[in-house]
Amino acid sequence: MVYIYVFDRPLMKKPTSRPTALFVTCASLLIACTQTNTPQTSTTVSPGSSPSPATSPQGSAAGNSAAIPVGVGVAQTSNVALLGQEQVAGAKIAEKYFNDKGGVDGTPIRLVFQDTGGDEQGTINAFNTLINQDKVVGIVGPTLSQQAFSANPIADRAKVPVLGPSNTAKGIPQIGDYVARVSAPVAVVAPNAVKAALKQNPNIKKVAVFFAQNDAFSKSETRPLAKIFYDIIKDLEFFKMSVQISSQSSKILWL
Repeated sequence: MVYIYVFDRPLMKKPTSRPTALFVTCASLLIACTQTNTPQTSTTVSPGSSPSPATSPQGSAAGNSAAIPVGVGVAQTSNVALLGQEQVAGAKIAEKYFNDKGGVDGTPIRLVFQDTGGDEQGTINAFNTLINQDKVVGIVGPTLSQQAFSANPIADRAKVPVLGPSNTAKGIPQIGDYVARVSAPVAVVAPNAVKAALKQNPNIKKVAVFFAQNDAFSKSETRPLAKIFYDIIKDLEFFKMSVQISSQSSKILWL
């Protein structure tokens, strides 16, 4: 039997470093932001966070009031922190890379971090702070699709571009003209995972899918995932298990 976990949050004890995705995210966001927004200055960062000490020909980005503020609203705390910490690391790599090359048309960029935590309200608060207080030209985040559905409309209404590094649920790009993502949905990733599993064991006939009934990403991806299994694995015996996600525990319900 193959067990597939349909979550866009970590289910491992140790994170696997994937800064490249955030590097690409920041690169794409910078292109979009500098074409549609006028940089505004800000020196505010979230408590316990600070911009990376990247330097450019104009000096330290952190101390340069003319630097272009780019918001990073991801989960640095809560049960989602394993993903958010990787995203912070990737964003800092991108910041240093661009500032070492002179920034954007000679102007350095400066990351402004806000911790969204693992829930919707934390993300809404973080996005409001980045937009209204920090005056960022764009936002990288949030970490979860569930958070994106709550907070991305705020950025879209304010005409602040948002680029999601890990929001794969159906409907994310359709939230608004200022919302985009760089992460591939399950419909793209899952077929390759299933084919890899079949290479290891061609006799697989039973598949169990864990999905969260109170999470937007999980609910939106479960049906297409089931179709992928049926298309690839013949004579399939299919099981669905619904999970209530919380910061304390996960309860499995057999359907």
